Amino acid sequence: MKRWLVTLVALAWGWALPATAQISMVVNFSAGGPSDIVARLMQNDMAAALGQPVVVRNVTGAGGTIGTAEVARARPDGQTILLSPIGPIAIQPHFRSNLSYKLENLAAICQVADSPVIMMTPKNSGLRRVADVIARAKAENGGMPFASTGAGSIPHISMVALMRAANIQMNHVPFRGSGEVMLAFQQGQLQ
Repeated sequence: MKRWLVTLVALAWGWALPATAQISMVVNFSAGGPSDIVARLMQNDMAAALGQPVVVRNVTGAGGTIGTAEVARARPDGQTILLSPIGPIAIQPHFRSNLSYKLENLAAICQVADSPVIMMTPKNSGLRRVADVIARAKAENGGMPFASTGAGSIPHISMVALMRAANIQMNHVPFRGSGEVMLAFQQGQLQ
């Protein structure tokens, strides 16, 4: 099973922080998703350890690249850090030629969590196994939608790999993050 690595990335620590400085932890996917949950679980302990408030901000879009770009452009004073899945750091630079950030402007600090990629279907869909999904996708000939957290994200690439392996086509529906995917799923907007 592929793992989705959540990596804490920050700018190089260039200047000493004033005692009253606020640290901005940018999460590059929407609220309610795995990265956001991890950030909020870490927030208070980080603030206590660093002696400064830590504010979590969700800056979403374009498969996590908008928030990543904001952190890459931030002043390298250690007050802006990024909590990101691996996609915007290791995949998007190879997937998109027009990124507005360079990896040289980011410094990895540590991995803080990992999360599996999960395929889910509504209970009433009749899809219980991967074989059921493949059969329906073949029957719908490219019309069956699947959701992901954006083009080039681990969930998107995982489904592309499944489509290639099974020789099927599906319709990609990108969202800004896992929280939005789960909400749409619960509201019956997704298969």
